Amino acid sequence: MDCGDVANYRPISLTCVLSKVLQRIIANKIFDHLQSNNILNKSQHGCTRRRSTYTNMLECVNDWTICLQSQHQVAVVYIDFRKAFDIVSHKKLFLKLHLYGIHGALLLWIQNFFTGRTHHTRLGSSVSDIAQLTSGVVQGSGIGRPLMFLIYVNELIDILEQYGVKVKVFADDAKMYLRITDDEDVA
Repeated sequence: MDCGDVANYRPISLTCVLSKVLQRIIANKIFDHLQSNNILNKSQHGCTRRRSTYTNMLECVNDWTICLQSQHQVAVVYIDFRKAFDIVSHKKLFLKLHLYGIHGALLLWIQNFFTGRTHHTRLGSSVSDIAQLTSGVVQGSGIGRPLMFLIYVNELIDILEQYGVKVKVFADDAKMYLRITDDEDVA
């Protein structure tokens, strides 16, 4: 990593401990709501209870083994959405939260938490101008990353699976694979 390259850095939220505790409480309640209502896709293994990188890989290897045993091939694509945290549309995120049953004072609190934020970058003794944050989840916060990102990309799994593409996700890392049965599957 080139330490002088600004693209290698992303903003983090420097907040007091009490604020982080409140954010963690709220994040846990939202997560409980998502889990109890089966809203988060089962293919998401990142930051979810009873799921991990191990369960992610075991499910993939199982699926791949079944394909290979039935004399088929598997096409696999790995994607790292590392920079995706920075481009989450706040407007779309708030809409998804509402659709997932997050309403009233809680939704208003989240909207207030994400909007009106600014940032600047410090590199050595140099500091950039202050800029408005119009997208992205707040890095280093108890609520922004990864929970809001998981909510934001949740539907992507369902959409891809409609086309026969299996998806296993761990936070911002995705494995997408397709069983190859004939030449049309390759095209």
